[in-house]
Amino acid sequence: GAHKAGAMMARLEGETIDRITALVESSRALSGVLALTLASTPSGELSASEMDALTELSYSIHLNLDQLEKIWAQAST
Repeated sequence: GAHKAGAMMARLEGETIDRITALVESSRALSGVLALTLASTPSGELSASEMDALTELSYSIHLNLDQLEKIWAQAST
């Protein structure tokens, strides 16, 4: 539970915590842009290039989460 999580956090080095923080902040910003764009654009009004850009944004979030998962897995061992 909480003790295990605390012990794991204690093992994380400053550089790793900085990487995690940067990935979380980036994902939050990217997902915010994605959500605002989708929410403010009427259905069917996105061009192909805009859809490509939003797909790329979504994939960037996916990659950030993948990196976070790998960092967490390394910290857990």
